[in-house]
Amino acid sequence: MKFIQQDSNTKYYQIEATRIIAILSVVIYHMLVESGWFLTEGEALIAIKPVSIMMAILMFDSGFVHGIKEEFESQGSLNKSTYYSYIKKRFLRLYIGYYLAYTAVYITKFISKYPMTITPYTLFFDLTNTWGLFFGVTGEIWGPGWFLCALFWLSVLYPFVRRLMSIRMTYVYIIITFSFCFIVFFFFTAYHVTYFHPFAWIPEFFGGVLLGRHTALKGTRPKPATTGFQKIIIKMGSRTYPIYLAHIVPILLLSYRPPIWEYIIAIIGILILSEAFYRLLKLIDNLRKRNTG
Repeated sequence: MKFIQQDSNTKYYQIEATRIIAILSVVIYHMLVESGWFLTEGEALIAIKPVSIMMAILMFDSGFVHGIKEEFESQGSLNKSTYYSYIKKRFLRLYIGYYLAYTAVYITKFISKYPMTITPYTLFFDLTNTWGLFFGVTGEIWGPGWFLCALFWLSVLYPFVRRLMSIRMTYVYIIITFSFCFIVFFFFTAYHVTYFHPFAWIPEFFGGVLLGRHTALKGTRPKPATTGFQKIIIKMGSRTYPIYLAHIVPILLLSYRPPIWEYIIAIIGILILSEAFYRLLKLIDNLRKRNTG
């Protein structure tokens, strides 16, 4: 079996384009929520349904990028050492960003006197980012952190499910079927769990893994970006994660149903802060690689 080894020059610009669209949709939704356009929880739940499609796209894209890589396929490839190495890499990738965003949001809320409820109980689940895992809800300080919680716990499952794909695909289909049953049950009993719990996204994430793996096994390789437009899309796609981390900070400063110029300033603030996050995360990653190398 021959798998694609993806690098910065061989990314699917189509995947990056869908990430950009999804992130922009999430930013717009949070702008509308924080500036008071959804007055009731019911209105917010109605508005979140199309946004949930965008989150599903992000989960699917993440799974696809995993799927085109040759990981945990061969016999003996999954052991304590390789599993620990993978989980450590994913934890650092996700949680350095989480704590960066968490700190920035906390400082913004504190300075702007935004209502916060902080107790030892809420602080524990905030710092471990496990609200979604145990309760299927968002955190007290930085609500969007649930997405990183979901990605991490899907990553915890990924090596085992990926190994099963090379042994017997039936087991993978059974796992996805059970996750659908999980979603259907909570859809009628506790809807928020179907959105914020990590395992509610198993079908999207591992559906992406399956398609990515199938694409790689067919020998289909992503074409390097050749046009200026494609290169711009890939460059913008590399900023989607920092945008997700940074976007809430400027949004928190919006007034109630503000004029258009406030939204424009907020967007400029998001772009500036996300670029700062991007450069800081890249610096941290380079320093970490240098120390471990």
